[in-house]
Amino acid sequence: MTLKTTLSVLKGIIDCLCAFLLVLFCFGPLQAQEEEKETYSISLVKTAGIEKNIREIDDKKVLTREYVVEEGDWLWKILREQDLLKRHNLSELLSVLKKMNRSLRDLNLIQPGEKIIIPLKIVPLASPFVHEARQPEKKTRVTELKDMNLENYTVKPG
Repeated sequence: MTLKTTLSVLKGIIDCLCAFLLVLFCFGPLQAQEEEKETYSISLVKTAGIEKNIREIDDKKVLTREYVVEEGDWLWKILREQDLLKRHNLSELLSVLKKMNRSLRDLNLIQPGEKIIIPLKIVPLASPFVHEARQPEKKTRVTELKDMNLENYTVKPG
């Protein structure tokens, strides 16, 4: 082989090697990223079960949760953390809370370790669309209005 042919073959080998390294460095990380995207990880965490019950109080069904009072808790804080103060009529919420927790004489005094039943959702048993039969409206005749003392009033701006 001549020197010129040897150099030409050597140049071809170097060019192929450069092209191979270029492909390896350019597309290698993409392939690794694609492999990472296709890899999934699932982890299961077991949490303490929250005891939920449905109870009937008066004419309502109530989804409840038992809560154990911790140090530093007060009732309003517990209700706010459960987002109950915004979702319910406050008087209805307190009424149901008192009926479910007969041991609570004063809602402002709760003790650590005490178990309280918290109403999470209150639903009336009767459909809100069912109305009691209405009394027919009493109609008044024009002749009955003759004896009434009426004044004229003109509406003014402001």
